[in-house]
Amino acid sequence: MTRQLLEAAAKAMGLTLRWEKFLGDEWCVIDRSGRVWNPKSDRGDCFDMETALRLDGPHWGEDHVWYGVGENCVTAVFERFADHPNPDAARRMAALRAAASLPPKETK
Repeated sequence: MTRQLLEAAAKAMGLTLRWEKFLGDEWCVIDRSGRVWNPKSDRGDCFDMETALRLDGPHWGEDHVWYGVGENCVTAVFERFADHPNPDAARRMAALRAAASLPPKETK
């Protein structure tokens, strides 16, 4: 599921990804730069994604975080803190899911 979310979020940003194996793990790499990209686990990548896509959020609740998606934010993407190791991990997953729900950006 995470691979599909990363691919959909990258398409929303207009990025082209490739997957490389290293020490038994698979890594998502941005084609142009060769840099590893993972907004689910990297705060900087998540911030860059939130900013590039102008995501509406994060909005913090007592036990969850959410992002508004779409025209006038008619859809919300929620993540509960209890489902993640910490609130920041919940935020990154909510942002990734919100980005993945956006249509692909046309690339030149």
